[in-house]
Amino acid sequence: MRKIQKICIGVFLGGVLLGGIGTGIALAEYSSISYGGEKRIGEEKLITENFDFEFDPEKGEILLDGSYWSRKAVHTIVEDPEVPEGVIRYQVTYNPDVITPFLRMEELQEPESDGATEPEAESDEAGESEQKPEPAKREQGILSLDAEYHGDGFAMWMEHKDELLAGLKRGEICSYRLLDMEDVQIHVNPETLPCVAAR
Repeated sequence: MRKIQKICIGVFLGGVLLGGIGTGIALAEYSSISYGGEKRIGEEKLITENFDFEFDPEKGEILLDGSYWSRKAVHTIVEDPEVPEGVIRYQVTYNPDVITPFLRMEELQEPESDGATEPEAESDEAGESEQKPEPAKREQGILSLDAEYHGDGFAMWMEHKDELLAGLKRGEICSYRLLDMEDVQIHVNPETLPCVAAR
């Protein structure tokens, strides 16, 4: 019986020893790994393309909706004399293997008139008429930048697996980011700018 106990104690202590050695080796290997920074996947495939939206400024304002990609752009519109009047130009840098951008226009309906006439300007005791407030600008619709994802993102990751494994062999680990839409700028002719507003 004591022999069995000695064997069991020996196996237990051996396991603890081997486990401790293994843990020590793993910690030593982990502590030797360095961070190699961020790697951008698909950077060589980025293209810049213009997406134009034409409208009639005489019909009212176009409101720009700040989507996930264009949130900053709608508040930093670029005045560009080379853009034709009546055109809102989205200049988009994106990866066509991952995403396809497009513009979406949501038209706003005019409020129905109830047939009531506008009240006439009131006159004060001196006989001077008070100025009526200017009517609000008519809003044609809401323009937003949207995108459709396509392709196989996993395939793009697999294209870079050798780079990832090579980094691990060097004791280096990196964070990888798959690029889709990287930059958006909105260009508008200075004459058209008063008819464009951030929502």
